[in-house]
Amino acid sequence: MNILPKKSWHVRNKDNVARVRRDEAAAEVERRKRDARALRAEQEVRTELLRKRARVGGRSPPPRPPPCCSRPPRRNLMKTRGDFHWGGSHLESPSPISPQERRERALGVLTYLGQSAAEAQTCPPWYLQPPRKAGEGSREVQGGPKAVLDPLQDMRKGLHRAPSPTKPPQLAELRRQRRAREAAEAARSRELLRGLREPRGDPREPRDPRDPERQRPYNSQFHPRLARGGHKVQLRARNPPGTPPEFTWNIPRFTWNY
Repeated sequence: MNILPKKSWHVRNKDNVARVRRDEAAAEVERRKRDARALRAEQEVRTELLRKRARVGGRSPPPRPPPCCSRPPRRNLMKTRGDFHWGGSHLESPSPISPQERRERALGVLTYLGQSAAEAQTCPPWYLQPPRKAGEGSREVQGGPKAVLDPLQDMRKGLHRAPSPTKPPQLAELRRQRRAREAAEAARSRELLRGLREPRGDPREPRDPRDPERQRPYNSQFHPRLARGGHKVQLRARNPPGTPPEFTWNIPRFTWNY
């Protein structure tokens, strides 16, 4: 590999590789020395044990394992639910407990080193409690909304309801009401058609023969004087019958010069 000289931290650098190899060799030598000391100590313990047996005459208690080879007992981490104690310390202190300390333990304020917050509570939290059986206070989820939407509830309410004192109308009464409605609708229709055929107001009043649409003022922003009144009315007032019209067409005459 082509490594720049300034890259002294590179793992493939020759100096770094040599330093790592030296450290590995020193660690291997140290491990061998440690194993040799442990083996020598174990041999000495066994030799001393055999000497004690020879002195007693072969009667000796069962040999105990040397301290270097003894292992601590395994701790059972898979405890049952009954092994946990809630509401106090997991260490039994020989000294008497004061009332204040007992109250703080009950409230969960006083905790010891290595004690979790769940252990300090008087009762375990809901996520650590064992599941309850079906008969132990179980309730249906969303029981209220389901009961409201259940059609059987409405049927039960109708069964317990008292009968209505009013009787349903008879067939003759319903027929009479229908005929009255039809007569009222026919009278209303005749009144509406009569109003459309006959104009409203006094019929003796003379009607204007002119079209009311023609009486509207001329709406134009380019001819404001024509917008002051009706177009035909203004022309008729300015040009009475028998007079030439006010507006004339002035057509210029063009001459052709050949």
